[in-house]
Amino acid sequence: MRWIVVVVLVAILGMVSYQVFELRIQESVLSKERAVAEERLEGAVNTRDSLKAELQIYEDPDLAEKELRRRYNYRSPDEKMMIIIPENEN
Repeated sequence: MRWIVVVVLVAILGMVSYQVFELRIQESVLSKERAVAEERLEGAVNTRDSLKAELQIYEDPDLAEKELRRRYNYRSPDEKMMIIIPENEN
């Protein structure tokens, strides 16, 4: 009778140990997934902040015009554009 109790207790202990092991593995996987999600969130927040800053530029007409001129070589119809190309220093 004692051997049956010992065998049952060892079997229960083995199953509990296996469950703890499985939970540790699952915890590790979830921890890695959380770290990746936090990195993605940080990137999204940085992108949002960058886009908000850029949006503020375009809310002011004078700043928007300056930015258009700088980025896209924009000019008004009555303006002439000069592009200066430096000489080769060979």
